[in-house]
Amino acid sequence: VDNWRMGLSPKQSRTLVRSAFHEAATTLAAFLSDDENLDAVERFVDTIVTTLHSGFRIFACGNGGSMSDAMHFAGELAGQFRGPRAPLAAMAFSDPTTLSCIANDYGYEAVFSRQVQAQARRGDLLVLLSTSGNSPNMIFKHYRQLVTEAEADRWFAIKPDAEENLTP
Repeated sequence: VDNWRMGLSPKQSRTLVRSAFHEAATTLAAFLSDDENLDAVERFVDTIVTTLHSGFRIFACGNGGSMSDAMHFAGELAGQFRGPRAPLAAMAFSDPTTLSCIANDYGYEAVFSRQVQAQARRGDLLVLLSTSGNSPNMIFKHYRQLVTEAEADRWFAIKPDAEENLTP
């Protein structure tokens, strides 16, 4: 019954939870104290608005927990984030059958880029979510190469000069 506590006493468990929330609050406070972070968020929102107002779509992808974030992000755009409104054109590349088929045929490194080739068109926005920024299937350089070599008529990154913004 108490296995979920990982052998911790209730007091130790509470201390662990309090510590995790304190760390989150400290991280958020540090983020909010840097105007460059807020400027980057504003630029991102402006890019989303411009993309959608121009009739294009938002795609999102990520691995592991970042895939869950990508799904939630796209779901909020298509749903009703912060109140009723028209649905916005957004989807996450997260279908397990598609991911499995592509991984089986081309390797896991291609699970997102193949879907981008199939679905995206010039003007669409691709949001790459990654905790480390080092996953082989999430490196922006790969998508930039894909655009210039394989799909020159499709542009789906934030901006042509966005490489420095999307890599660690």
